[in-house]
Amino acid sequence: MNDMDVPTIQTETVKLHLQRLLADRGVTYRDIAETLSISERSVKRLFQQFDSVPLQRLSQLCSLAGLTLNELWQIAEKSQQSGIEFTEAQCTLFINEPVLYWLWTATGRTQCHWATLESYFDWTEAELYQQLRKLEKVGLLTIGPQNKIVRCSPIPSRYAQGHPIVEGFKESLTKGLLEVESNAQDSGAFGTVVFIPPHRADEFKALLTKTAHEFFQTLSFEPLSSEVRPYSMGIFMREGNYSNLPFDGPKRKK
Repeated sequence: MNDMDVPTIQTETVKLHLQRLLADRGVTYRDIAETLSISERSVKRLFQQFDSVPLQRLSQLCSLAGLTLNELWQIAEKSQQSGIEFTEAQCTLFINEPVLYWLWTATGRTQCHWATLESYFDWTEAELYQQLRKLEKVGLLTIGPQNKIVRCSPIPSRYAQGHPIVEGFKESLTKGLLEVESNAQDSGAFGTVVFIPPHRADEFKALLTKTAHEFFQTLSFEPLSSEVRPYSMGIFMREGNYSNLPFDGPKRKK
């Protein structure tokens, strides 16, 4: 890919879109391996070392995804210009600490006033600064003189299906706590969510309520919302049904 004379587009952006397009067509690693006459391990290595994939091999991958190399490049360029792509470090930060995604979007909604942010998140000035520094370290914003906050990229208006942040939040919602079982009765839902011991009902409810404002309320993505609603309404636990949990975001101080 280094031979491409389009240095303004990040390799990671191209890879993300190609993986999404392949997934949309149901193309698996085995399918790619059979088409390219290589092992599945070699296919995984292609994506791990994507910046060194030869153009001929990349063109073959594009064919499997149903488009040309030029079309893939145009898609990646358009998405990057719209500011919806994040670096791997930024995605990891948001996925590991979802509240930081909420904070990052809140810096725009509250016009970056520290006092408002402190009140919104119920943090002290020192705690707020500590959280903002995490965002600054990965290049999402800068903290200038007099604690002025400047975001380095716009807040996305939507995310592509399969975007790492969307998938990461879904996983973080269920990891270690929820067990998702197939529900053929409702194709719009992710599944029936079953409570897993040793978490008590009150612990589960508290965690789910906390996660709700970090996940459901932050992703401005209408297609996702249509998936999330039946998912949240399909939450059942052995101790009771908590499908009506309040998903109204962080509480302001009285």
